[in-house]
Amino acid sequence: MTISFKEMGLAQPLLQATEALGYTQATPVQEKVIPAALIGGDWMVSSQTGSGKTAAFLLPLLNQLLAANPNGKPVPGRAEPQVLVLCPTRELAQQVTADAINLVKFARGIRIATIMGGMPYGKQISQIKGANLVVATPGRLLDLSNSRSIRLDKVKCMIIDEADRMLDLGFQDDIEAIHQLCSDRGQTLMFSATFAPRIMQLATSLMNNPGRIELANAHDKHENISQTLHWADSVAHKHKLLAIGYQTQPWSKPLYLLALKSTAKQLLIHCVPTDMTQQLFTVQCLKLFAIVVFNHCAKVKLVSW
Repeated sequence: MTISFKEMGLAQPLLQATEALGYTQATPVQEKVIPAALIGGDWMVSSQTGSGKTAAFLLPLLNQLLAANPNGKPVPGRAEPQVLVLCPTRELAQQVTADAINLVKFARGIRIATIMGGMPYGKQISQIKGANLVVATPGRLLDLSNSRSIRLDKVKCMIIDEADRMLDLGFQDDIEAIHQLCSDRGQTLMFSATFAPRIMQLATSLMNNPGRIELANAHDKHENISQTLHWADSVAHKHKLLAIGYQTQPWSKPLYLLALKSTAKQLLIHCVPTDMTQQLFTVQCLKLFAIVVFNHCAKVKLVSW
């Protein structure tokens, strides 16, 4: 039997936010991670994507920020965050930031900022002033730190999200450099799909006798995701497969991801009825279902949120 967020002793503003978002019962990873993170110490967590792990680390850390500022006083305008969340990609950083903002909609005294590549430096430097929780990609964070636009010596907790992808993308040196900049922190949380040897090696260099919470391993399957591979003999054949799928499959919100704009135009011409073209662009923004096309192969990926 799952427990409620209220039973975990979270602050009232966070309970209001979870209720407004339609969440009252914790997922398995939240049930394990939130109490552990509230107690303190370093933790390694393996959990599948879509398991609720983002809220699992955001809720206890936001709770700590609220406890440290019970009167909700304005944050000083210095770029000295107390909580740092590292993400491998800017897309994930944006997602985590959006989740954090939703969770503090009833709270006072908490500012959240994002640091990532592809955005103007000046705008980001302005946004991080007074932010006590910063979500960042490693490269841009180090750039701002090296230019003394942000100080990391006040960080009390660092979260490394999707550590396996961090290593895949070659961020190990950056992570270790950031670790040195906030080496006085009291807590580190690391999330990864598995506890592979390379993840354990990284944890050894960054963490202090971490506890382990394992809810996934390399052999687990996503029960709520169905994947089908369709082979095509030519571009024309691929178009026919996609057209048939679009018109006959029960996909209420399909999203087509393609490498080139020209390919997207061909898709509209050959696969989508004219009266549904605007519908296609509308549902693309919802990102509930996806069809990914690579060369002559169409990979259909259905994601249930």
